Amino acid sequence: MALNPVEAFWGWLMIIWIFSLGESILFPAMNVQIDEIAPRHLLGTYFGASSFNSLGWASAPVVGGFFIEYLTGHILFLMWAGLCLVSMGMYMLAQSCISGITTHQINYAIHGFITKSHPNEG
Repeated sequence: MALNPVEAFWGWLMIIWIFSLGESILFPAMNVQIDEIAPRHLLGTYFGASSFNSLGWASAPVVGGFFIEYLTGHILFLMWAGLCLVSMGMYMLAQSCISGITTHQINYAIHGFITKSHPNEG
């Protein structure tokens, strides 16, 4: 059962307002984070890779519609709740793994992965 019934117009407006507020905070902050971690000569690559989230925006109606049509909305909700829990676990694992690593070391490793060489190799 949903927390807001379909007939509750003001509840839906409040939900839309909360989500809009969250998006207006999230999206500029994401670009700032990318700008801070990316080496200057790879900014375009980092911003290009971050735009892959558009694939999710494009495929969400088709995939979500498939799950709702052929399964149930509860299965879709449980699947995404499980994915959120897995993502949280992976994030916490990554944080514990890199707690002693500096930003310079991370950028050095990413640069080597992208270019298949490191900046100090001649």
